[in-house]
Amino acid sequence: MKSFILRSHRLLYAFLLLGGIACAFPAQAGYRITTIDFPGAIITQTFGINNQGKIAGGASADGVSTISFVYDAKKATFTVLPNVSGLDTAAVGINEPGVVVGAVTDLATTIQSGFILDKGAFTIFDHPGSQFFTVGRGINNAGLVSGYADTDGGTTVSGFIFDPKRNTFTDFLPSNFTIAHGINNKGDVVGNASLNSGDAYPGSPAGNYGFLRRSDGTITLFRVNGVATRARGITDAGVITGDADGSGFVTTLAPGADFQAVTIPAANLLTVPGALQTIPEGIGNSGNVVGIWLDGDANFHGFLAEPTK
Repeated sequence: MKSFILRSHRLLYAFLLLGGIACAFPAQAGYRITTIDFPGAIITQTFGINNQGKIAGGASADGVSTISFVYDAKKATFTVLPNVSGLDTAAVGINEPGVVVGAVTDLATTIQSGFILDKGAFTIFDHPGSQFFTVGRGINNAGLVSGYADTDGGTTVSGFIFDPKRNTFTDFLPSNFTIAHGINNKGDVVGNASLNSGDAYPGSPAGNYGFLRRSDGTITLFRVNGVATRARGITDAGVITGDADGSGFVTTLAPGADFQAVTIPAANLLTVPGALQTIPEGIGNSGNVVGIWLDGDANFHGFLAEPTK
C-alpha cells in the first residue's frame, strides 16, 4: 500500500455555480429527476452519494481523460478533485466525512489501482496478485472500501472489502466478472456477478445476477423481472438500487434465501424520461438515487432522483 500527499499547488478546487444543471424532469415513478452535467463536458457520470447530498463522479471534455468531482446537490456546485500526477483519476464513492474512493489508470498500460482520497492525501492500493486492475467503488463511514480486482492470475474477477487500517482484503463471489459496488455502514455490500454453468450457487443457473453480501458473509443472488440485474447502492436500512436490463429499480430483499426473483411493475421502475438507458449507481438513506442516463445521441449524463412521496 502506497501513500502520499499532494502538494498544495496540486489541490486546485473549482466552484462552478449552477452551470451543471441541464434540466429537471417531473416525477417519474415517484421521483423528481434532475440531470447533472459538468460544464463543457461531453460525458458526465455520477456514482456515489452520501447523506449530506454530496455526489462523487467524473466527467470528460475529450472522451479520454477524466475530471473527478464532488457535486453538492444542495448548492448545485462542483468541486474539482485533484489528480494523481501522471495518472487518470476517477472518483466513484463517497462517505459522510467526505472521503472519496475510485481508481487511477495508467493510460499507457491501462493498468488500474484503487485509491482513497482523504483531505488531500491519496492512498493507492492494489489487491495482492492483481495483474490488471484493482478498483475501489464504495466506502462506508468506518473506512471499509468495496471494489473488485482480477484474481487467480487474471482468470477471474472477485469482489472485495478492503480494510485500509489493517491492509487486508476479504474476497467473495469470484466469477467471470464480479463487481462489488455499494457498501453501507453495516458492512453489507451489493453488486453483480456473471456466473458460469459450473458455478455452484443454489437456484442460480448461468447468467448475470445482482447480489447482496451481508456483513455476516452470506450472499443472496437476485434478478429483477427475470432479466440481467446489476445492484449498485444500498442504504443502512437495506434498500437496494441498480438497473435491470437498462431500467432503474429500487427494492429490498427478504432475509435468508440463496436466490430471489424480484418483480417490479414497469410503472414503478426508475427511468429518466426519454433515456435509452437509466443506470442508478448509488442511494442515500433518504432514498435519493444518483446514476447515469444515456440519451438518443449516445451521450452520458449524471442524474439525481429525489423521492416525491
